[in-house]
Amino acid sequence: MMRSFCCLTILLCAFLGANAQTFSAGPSKETETFFYRVKSIDDFIERFNDDPRSSVRREFKNMEKEAMVSRPKLLLSVFNWQNEALKASTNTQDFFNQILDSAAPLFVRFTDSNWYADALCDFSFDDKVIQMRLVLHVKHMGEKGTKWMIAGVQDHAILGNANVSENGKSPGGQVKQSIPPSNYAVNFLELRKVLNKDMDETSCFASDFLLTNKGKQLVQLVKEQRLKFVQATEMKFYFLQLSDWIFTVEEFNRNTKNSGWLINEIRKVSEVDKDKVKLALLYRI
Repeated sequence: MMRSFCCLTILLCAFLGANAQTFSAGPSKETETFFYRVKSIDDFIERFNDDPRSSVRREFKNMEKEAMVSRPKLLLSVFNWQNEALKASTNTQDFFNQILDSAAPLFVRFTDSNWYADALCDFSFDDKVIQMRLVLHVKHMGEKGTKWMIAGVQDHAILGNANVSENGKSPGGQVKQSIPPSNYAVNFLELRKVLNKDMDETSCFASDFLLTNKGKQLVQLVKEQRLKFVQATEMKFYFLQLSDWIFTVEEFNRNTKNSGWLINEIRKVSEVDKDKVKLALLYRI
């Protein structure tokens, strides 16, 4: 553990030292903070993968400092280094080593369905405000692009108020609406339009979720107009794409360069255990 900690500390110190030399004109603290802040999940994925078209690489290129950028440095920029447990964990060093393995480097992809947004949402239920978590994941539709789908819902007493018909089909119209891939950046506000009495639930709910009792109950309450989406107040993203690993990404709003959407937890798990974690994440066990 000590060896891993020392290696990671050396990398981190080198990264921070390079950061200090990035600006030669002495910009304001606010300018530096904005420059290094991981501004979105798209920005996070670009840095994690060291995408040559990334916005951060363009910024360094504009300053004629592109030689200062490398995948290890960009990878360091997407971790929450104020989390001391994360910094000291041997999992963190192992994670780095596996991602940067020259023979088989690891990457994450927005279009991969095996990552999830866990959103704490405010709803209006019978004109009273309640909080309930929704879980969404990305569905890739080939040439038609991608969209978010509702894949799970937290257990909540209000779901028992749904009168689901015996055949499992709920009444209502068949208006097809989608949740755009970029909608996470505005806390899934599109759900205000999508979740309505005339919705075609197959266009915005994962097919396996619609087979569950909770999925049917949620759809029923929305179509009866008893349950209305107000807003998502916080979000946490779970990435299950990498073999033997799960990591979470959360937003840290603070006036430091190590801010924005950052990895806050890493877990090393077998693929069997990962399936169990997935079911728990979707509130199905």
